[in-house]
Amino acid sequence: MTIKMMEIPLVMIIPIFRIVTNRFYQILTRDFYSHRIYLKIMVDYSQEILEVLGNIHFFDMLNEEELLTISEQMDTVFFKQNEIIFEDGSDADGFYIVLSGRVSLQKETDQDPEEISICQKGDYFGEEGLAFDRYREVTAQAISNVIAIHVKQEQVEELIETYPEILEPIQLT
Repeated sequence: MTIKMMEIPLVMIIPIFRIVTNRFYQILTRDFYSHRIYLKIMVDYSQEILEVLGNIHFFDMLNEEELLTISEQMDTVFFKQNEIIFEDGSDADGFYIVLSGRVSLQKETDQDPEEISICQKGDYFGEEGLAFDRYREVTAQAISNVIAIHVKQEQVEELIETYPEILEPIQLT
């Protein structure tokens, strides 16, 4: 049995080729631009983190490269509006730096909790988490949706070993 090759006139192939080529171009272009937008967002986000870290007194003596190295080791955490971040008396496992949103710090009283401070972009809270075997002295609650960096105690120790110049400002905190 012989298979006969189907002959397709060139006049029909060219439009099909154009359709396939145009679709492929559209897909490539869309993906290129969506990746480009994603990369721009990531670069902007990284710049924002560097700016926030550079304004914190125990990181302000570090250069941009060192801040970038530090930021890559930290965890970004998200909290919904009214979510409790930590409670008074709980184990202090690190501290937080607010990237966006607002956090209420409340001291427990005999009646209702008393708001003692509100943290927003660039502020940090939970400083008792810089030392081991400490407990939270306040309750932290998200007033709005919050994006923050959580710096764990172990990371603080590693940072101090790598950048000993931050030890003195941390001790002043």
